[in-house]
Amino acid sequence: MTPEVESQLPPPADPFTLASVLGTPFAECDAYRGLVRLIRRYALGELSGQSCLVAGHRGIGKTTVALRAIQRVQWDWGDIAEGDGGRTQPDSVGRLDRRPARPFSVYLHGPDLLRVTETGRVDDYMVRQALAEIVEALHRAVCKEFTEQFRRRLTGVPDSELELAHKLRLELDGFPTVAELREYWETAGLLGTGIFPVRPELESEARSALPHDWDQDQAMRELVALSSLGVVRRTLEDGAEPSSPRAAPERSDGAQLQGRPSVPQTERQRNTFAVDAQSQETALAQQPEKHRNSFVVVPPLVSLASGAAVAVFGVESQSLTMLGAAIAGAATAASTFLFLRYATEPLRGRSLLPRFDVPSLNGCLPVLVERISHAGLVPIFVVDELDKVPDLEGRMERLMASTKTLVSDKAFFCFLTDREYFERLERRIRRNAYPTEAAYFDQRFLVHYTPSDLYSYLSRII
Repeated sequence: MTPEVESQLPPPADPFTLASVLGTPFAECDAYRGLVRLIRRYALGELSGQSCLVAGHRGIGKTTVALRAIQRVQWDWGDIAEGDGGRTQPDSVGRLDRRPARPFSVYLHGPDLLRVTETGRVDDYMVRQALAEIVEALHRAVCKEFTEQFRRRLTGVPDSELELAHKLRLELDGFPTVAELREYWETAGLLGTGIFPVRPELESEARSALPHDWDQDQAMRELVALSSLGVVRRTLEDGAEPSSPRAAPERSDGAQLQGRPSVPQTERQRNTFAVDAQSQETALAQQPEKHRNSFVVVPPLVSLASGAAVAVFGVESQSLTMLGAAIAGAATAASTFLFLRYATEPLRGRSLLPRFDVPSLNGCLPVLVERISHAGLVPIFVVDELDKVPDLEGRMERLMASTKTLVSDKAFFCFLTDREYFERLERRIRRNAYPTEAAYFDQRFLVHYTPSDLYSYLSRII
């Protein structure tokens, strides 16, 4: 290509920029078209998960291909909701456990995701930190999608109410409780339809296959998804120990900043969801420190006293032998202890992540992805810059061996790497019958452009 011709070509636009939205031409390839098909099927609920390897020379545009594929499905979301031209039949939608959902990208930096210890060992520490990075990136991306959609749903309202969307953006920088989030939805009048309502296009065959009351609790599903993600993220920051609710920041004059809208207390008390959620989150924090410590000391002491009282009463009344009194006392002490522990459990704080280890994170992340998808969104994880990770094969093998169910079966992951890793993997698969590496990636794409791809691109811009 001569410099004169090259100077006439429009500069490429990055994905999710204004220029890309305005329709700047983009050179498509087989890898792009393959990703669009898979993401569309995943958004429709036809796939429960997918793991894709996208490879190519450095600078060829692997990241652009992956993000543009996600953006293309977002553009075509109206057609997808209608069933993609009739391709999705009612019986196939009826087998789904969630509604068709809008895809969004969750960007992950490969070198940060696959960090190892200072000794260089590839162990559970690397996998645990990688899963924690996934949770943090998912939380940031979901908060961005929620705040942008919340702002769109407020279009046409007075300027004074638009402030609510910006307050929500600041609120989500922390970890608001479900009761605090509910106040925003209620103030905006979105407790009925939610901010991601089931599309009107689904009134046809596709909607008839969904439960008849699917859209009645849409707002509740959104609140559950956003609150659950915040609880897990807060648990990770606190070292996997359930913590008390975040306190409101204080101004220099000592007053607390009120970032939430004001809702009359009587209205909130009429709703069980709001009252119960807030009470479970704040009850422990309202207790004095010595009172909270009593929950640890009191149950054993009361249990021992109850058991001793039953045993002494049985012996003194001569209704039980010494052995019978001892058994009755022990049974009373055990049952009293269990009852008191269970009674005080709601005040301990709850989390989907009981421990900061690989099994707990592996079990927690699919639940988060499922709750987000039920709210109307599906995350597409894009792991970039893997060609800059030393010992990529060893680290990928350790990661995939520990997270195969999540990465391949319960979520959608795109791993972007160079052509060298792709060719080594292909040679290993051809040389060995069904090697372990063959199960790591459901689809393997090599980004390259055929003459017809280039001709089609040039014909649109010249």
